[in-house]
Amino acid sequence: TFVGLIDEVEIFGRALSPQEVQGISDARLMGKCGCVKAPSDMGSWWPADGNANDIVGGNHGTLVGSAAFAPGMVGDAFNLTGGHVEVLAPVGLDFGTDDLSIDAWILIPTGSPSLTATYLPIVDKRDLPGGAFGAQSTGYTLFLYNGNLAFQLGDPTLDFYNYIDLLGA
Repeated sequence: TFVGLIDEVEIFGRALSPQEVQGISDARLMGKCGCVKAPSDMGSWWPADGNANDIVGGNHGTLVGSAAFAPGMVGDAFNLTGGHVEVLAPVGLDFGTDDLSIDAWILIPTGSPSLTATYLPIVDKRDLPGGAFGAQSTGYTLFLYNGNLAFQLGDPTLDFYNYIDLLGA
C-alpha cells in the first residue's frame, strides 16, 4: 500500500503544454482557484478537500481501508497510509492510446516503505487480465517502481505495452 499524501489529482484527455505544466507548478498553494485558470479538457479532478468527489467529471471516489485526509499542498490531501481511494467504472477516462496528462502533488515521507516497494500504484486505470504487468493489460497507470515515479500505457490490440521511468524527466 502506498504510504504518503496525494493531493489535487487531475486527469486530462490531452497532453498539457509546457506552459500549462509551468502554470500548475507556479500555482502551488493556490491550487487551481479562481486566480489560476484550470487547463481545458480536464476529465477528472479530485482536490481531496474533505471528500473523494470529482469536481469536474462526476467520477466520485470512496475511501477504502484506513485512507483519510490530512493537511496537503492545497487544503486537504488524501492520506493513504494503509488505504486507498477507489473510483469504480470511471466515465470518460478511457483514452486508448491517445494523449493524456495526469498531475498530482505527491508527498512520500522520509523512511516510507513506499520508497523501496517494487510496485505501488498512484493512479491506476487498467484492465488486468494478465496481472499487474501482464501483456494483456489495457489502460494506464502512474506508479512508484522501486522508489522511482513511472508511467505505463498498454494496449494489446496494438501489441503495445511499455512503461516509462519518469525520474528526472
